[in-house]
Amino acid sequence: MDGEITVQLGSVRRYARFLSLDADEADELLVDALRQLMPSDRRNHASARIQLFKALHKCWIPVDRPGFTPTNRLDYLLAKLCPIDRAALLLCVFEGFSLREAAEITGVSERELEAAIGRAHVLTGFGWSRRVLIFAPDVVMAQQLHDLVEELGFEPVGPFSSPREVIASASSSLPDLVITDAELDGEETGASAVNHIRQALSVPVVLVTSRPGQHSEFCADTGTFLVRKPLSPVALAGCLRQVFAKPIG
Repeated sequence: MDGEITVQLGSVRRYARFLSLDADEADELLVDALRQLMPSDRRNHASARIQLFKALHKCWIPVDRPGFTPTNRLDYLLAKLCPIDRAALLLCVFEGFSLREAAEITGVSERELEAAIGRAHVLTGFGWSRRVLIFAPDVVMAQQLHDLVEELGFEPVGPFSSPREVIASASSSLPDLVITDAELDGEETGASAVNHIRQALSVPVVLVTSRPGQHSEFCADTGTFLVRKPLSPVALAGCLRQVFAKPIG
């Protein structure tokens, strides 16, 4: 199998799982999609990802699942959406495709997809009802985080330059999570900042770092989520998906 196609299998299978809400069907969809790919699609590395998602959509037949029982918060929210709204949300918010790319994948117009994403935000709470506090003293990183959070459909709060400002703002903004940069100047470290925030706030914390190996053990011990630099919409969306895929109850 071509290398570029192999690289995409994990994300496409994950997408099929959330799209169909059924793990067995997701695996069948992926097999069928791979059979649909033309040799020219496999050779064109620039479009391999789009073509694989497109092939999957050609094989997918939306069905109602009246007996579906969600096991986590994300499945519960996605099950509330009609198929096109679910596909639009997953493609553009979670997988990082542009509206133009999503339109090519689904065969639905950009205008319809944009409306579908809006409906999905309202019904699921993904989007503007999700507030993300940003702690990043570095101006460049702060702006990048702000823009990415906003691009993914969440409401950025801040950025703030100290954990104290984050904690003070949280009482009025009621955030759903906090993102903090791990590379800080002075005596404050990413780990100490996370500890300060976690002691004061009962919300998930995401640590952004260019040296994940130095922080992986700390994050595992404290339940902190980790995102690797350089940041991308796909990487951050994947992390936020983990944050909000919590068991129901």
